[in-house]
Amino acid sequence: MVSSTSTNVFTVASVLSLLVGLDTFTLSSSFAPAQQNVHKPQISSKTSLFGRPKGRLLAEDFTDDKVVTTQSAETRSKRSSGTKKKKNTKVVNGVSSDLAAWMEKGSTSEGTERVSSVEPSIELQNTKPDKAVKAVKTNPKSKRNIGRRSKQAEKKAASNIYSERADVIIKQLTTLFEDDKWDATTVLSEISSLIENANEREQSESVGSTNVPEIRTIAGGGVRRSYKMAWAGSDDTICHMGTGLHNVPLARLQEVFLSIGQSRAELYEVISIIGPFPNVKNTLRGSVSTISNGKTLKLTYDSMVDGTGKEILAGKEENVRKVELDILFASSGAILARVPGDSDPMKESGKDLVLFVEESDLSLRLEVYRV
Repeated sequence: MVSSTSTNVFTVASVLSLLVGLDTFTLSSSFAPAQQNVHKPQISSKTSLFGRPKGRLLAEDFTDDKVVTTQSAETRSKRSSGTKKKKNTKVVNGVSSDLAAWMEKGSTSEGTERVSSVEPSIELQNTKPDKAVKAVKTNPKSKRNIGRRSKQAEKKAASNIYSERADVIIKQLTTLFEDDKWDATTVLSEISSLIENANEREQSESVGSTNVPEIRTIAGGGVRRSYKMAWAGSDDTICHMGTGLHNVPLARLQEVFLSIGQSRAELYEVISIIGPFPNVKNTLRGSVSTISNGKTLKLTYDSMVDGTGKEILAGKEENVRKVELDILFASSGAILARVPGDSDPMKESGKDLVLFVEESDLSLRLEVYRV
């Protein structure tokens, strides 16, 4: 009886302990879904999670899903940053694919703040024009250059027309002077046409006298050019720029040549003496420059070589001779000048005018006169 009672007691105790074990198992298994929802990380036996060894996690550790999720994500990022290499991500418009996916997710408040801080830079990057768009756009500076070049081309074409017209007039004058019986009226008409052509060219360009750059190039250029005096309106004009020695008794003026360039000038007077006497060459030497905005040619004679070949230096400043000529037309083919004075160059049959035409071989011409 006693043994039976003890057996019953043992049986009851065993049943109770079994029931208690089932309840404990049921209670523990009730937390399994919560653990699956939060994606409980797999932790090795050597790792402590939240400062607690594995196997001692309690139910209250999983009550706040957001905390567990954030912490587990941070833990995974820390582990992966130290052990895994960075993935090769594509960059589109300055934003990587991973960053774009992270911004689209934006589930936590921290993620939202990061997205808002990144958005301004993304907008700035998107506002930058593409290289293809830049290539299509027209540079306004290039438009100005094209307009300026077209205007320069038009001016050059018009200038060429005036130059060709002037060349025709000069050729007609040269042909006219080859005839010993040339008419003064015809000469004055051609000279008037040459002046008119120069004035029209000046007005069309509206940048000052058209002779300014040409006479400066002739006077100060690196090439010496030679001209022959083809016509002068009066003897006073010849004396204004020469020695005037052709006015002595038994003397006759044959030719006047002008060599100009490299900022130097030489005026040669070939004078013949009546009788059994050789020709005489007088040479005036000095510097040359342009004044009055290039409209006036200034000759400064500081030495003279007489017919005997003796050079006479000016010495003192008061002995230096200065001659000014207003330039009406200038080119490599001819120079038309006048003695400074009234505005009308054609007054009194152009008595103040002097015309020089190009001399191709000055040395040969001087040899002809044996000077």
